[in-house]
Amino acid sequence: MASWLYPISRRAGRVFDVGKDEIPASASSFRALVLDGRINVRSNRLWYVTSNFKVAEAGDDVFIYAGRSDGDLGIIGIGKIRGVRWIEDWETWAFNIWIDLEKSKELLEHPIPARIVREWIRFPRSAVRSLSKFERELQMQLPWKAGASSTHGRASSLKRSRKISVYIDSRVERRELAHDSILRPIVSKLEKLGMTVVKVKFGRLVPDLSALSGWGGCVMVEAKKNSGSSTRNNVRQALGQLFEYAWLYRGENPKNPTLFWIALRLKPPHEIAQFLEEHQVVVSWSQKTKLAFFGTGALRLSRFARGGLNGPR
Repeated sequence: MASWLYPISRRAGRVFDVGKDEIPASASSFRALVLDGRINVRSNRLWYVTSNFKVAEAGDDVFIYAGRSDGDLGIIGIGKIRGVRWIEDWETWAFNIWIDLEKSKELLEHPIPARIVREWIRFPRSAVRSLSKFERELQMQLPWKAGASSTHGRASSLKRSRKISVYIDSRVERRELAHDSILRPIVSKLEKLGMTVVKVKFGRLVPDLSALSGWGGCVMVEAKKNSGSSTRNNVRQALGQLFEYAWLYRGENPKNPTLFWIALRLKPPHEIAQFLEEHQVVVSWSQKTKLAFFGTGALRLSRFARGGLNGPR
């Protein structure tokens, strides 16, 4: 059985075919689809390849790699080849890959660092590259080896009894919401930062908007149609909701930081905005068709999207 490295990159312009949706392929969308399980839907199992398709066989392992354009995360997933096919419409070969969800979740929590992978393969870009010469080193890095993930293994005992689900559906996130006029520019902002807009559910509780970064951070947004007199109460309500959502989210993702974002229709009084700023909450309001941010909110959001931990909870 051979092992192969399959690089994914948001800059490559490839997509995951999930039903009728085409979702840009990136580390963050791979993460969300693994968490949701939809990475293995029938329409999504064909992965195009440009090399080594003549020697790869069913049963071989495929390791999913995210490089510099996706947070330089390294190996974040694993699957098995179920078949190798010529795709007439694509005019190229493709692997039928079944992703191992449980092991991929472990790799998402404990990636094999990109710097180590680049010691094996200097330029891991083309799909796919052989890892067979580095099998021993590879096995030593896998998080499910004895003792390597003991901390991660213990985390399951800390999980709350309430289960969460995470899934991608750009149409769902763009549906006509009560706060749609506030949320629409936020979706655009998050996507420009390279984040993947998702829907995170805690039973019946659903944040107005959520997004995952390629490195594992989650931005949670609550939108309020405030008026001059209601702003304080609106902010108190939004902050309480965000704390509860983050607590529930950490129950299933104890090592994944969250960043709070309260989005308002009108500019809040300075005292209220300053309070949120000091508690590392991003504050924005609508300014015609654009977003306006208070203080360092936009900078902290940008750093969080890139993997900087300035402001997460």
